[in-house]
Amino acid sequence: MQNINSDVIVIGAGIAGLAAFQRLHASGLDVTVLEARDRLGGRIYTIRPSGLHYPVELGAEFVHGHFPGFWERLDLAGVRLNDTCVNHWTSLNGVLKSEADYFSLLETFFAELEKQTSETDEDMTLEDFAALLMQRDPNMSSGCQAAIDFVENYLAAAGGQVGIKFLAQGEAAAQSIGTEALQVLDGYDNILAPFLQCDGQAINDSVHFNTVVKTINWQPGQVTVIANKTPHLGEVAYTAARVLITVPLGVLKAQPPAPGAIVFSPPLVQKQKAIDGLSMGTIERVVVTFVSRFWEDLKDGSSGFPEFGFIHCAEAPIAHWWSQYPVRSPVLIGWVSAASAGILPEDPALLRISVIKSLALVFGMKHGYIEEQLLNCLYHDWGRDPFARGAYSYQGPGAEDLVHQLAAPIENTLFFAGEATESSGFTGTVH
Repeated sequence: MQNINSDVIVIGAGIAGLAAFQRLHASGLDVTVLEARDRLGGRIYTIRPSGLHYPVELGAEFVHGHFPGFWERLDLAGVRLNDTCVNHWTSLNGVLKSEADYFSLLETFFAELEKQTSETDEDMTLEDFAALLMQRDPNMSSGCQAAIDFVENYLAAAGGQVGIKFLAQGEAAAQSIGTEALQVLDGYDNILAPFLQCDGQAINDSVHFNTVVKTINWQPGQVTVIANKTPHLGEVAYTAARVLITVPLGVLKAQPPAPGAIVFSPPLVQKQKAIDGLSMGTIERVVVTFVSRFWEDLKDGSSGFPEFGFIHCAEAPIAHWWSQYPVRSPVLIGWVSAASAGILPEDPALLRISVIKSLALVFGMKHGYIEEQLLNCLYHDWGRDPFARGAYSYQGPGAEDLVHQLAAPIENTLFFAGEATESSGFTGTVH
């Protein structure tokens, strides 16, 4: 068996692994990065289909707010950002309606949630808090429903499981840097550019791609990582004094023989409560390309409908959609998450049928017209992705201490990073 030695092994070449490589390498350490995929970025996943003049995001899409340090890196790298159109519409029986009060409903609800969490140490689920709030004030019904829909369908957190203290912390964190949602004009993978060089060395020189970690054997001050090199290149042993594990929470939760599962020897007894107690939301993402932007010709009964941001149609198999406006591209993004995730077929022909049915309902059009307009359906299920096993993590009531337990190092030998270890409210974001 081949053996490769270094000072530190970083497992995972997502944004956390890349940032870690930069800092460790800059401090003079010999760093080896192990990546199961054949690409960098992890849950950042940009593709550029032939014949389409626009990048397609199958993973992260938005830059949220102006996060210190991260924002400056993007600016220095010349990454072009653009404001996103965030207005919300609904469709019922093919009739389009602008939900102009959507954000005011959310703001009112989250103000009540912040008040609740600041006045009491009691934590509870979002659904329980919504029920309590409607008992106090029946007029809050619309705001409660809007908040549950928002959390389940965009944060991918189950309303009956996610804790309100976690949500309040996330809302406060977002407000601290601004709540803008910005799109990367030339492809989200451009965000990786500032992380790919360190002191003149390209990170690719230190990344072992298609390297699936199977076992981490460790004792204080010594680690041996056994990995499979695919396709069919056999096992390789990587040795170091320390290892930094940046894989998503869903991968840490996986058990053999599930693909991508990692066995620790000895087991992570200190971490198991945290791994079991934190949750991972699931998302299926469909990016659909068309012959034209046919929706720009639709009417909502009083005015044109070209400038829609997000639209929801409860009747549709794929209920949530958004455009790339103000970028006028012939692309729509479908989003299925949380309680409804897992309903989409992986078979391309069946997926196409589901997309056509959904958009016919959303826009009140005939199936045949949607089919004529449709060029391609590009799909990724992050829950079934063996090297992600979910979209991003969230916390149930009383679980904030579990994040610190997950992030804590073991014996100055095993270290942990990644979005699930983030404890200041920015869980689930690239920054």
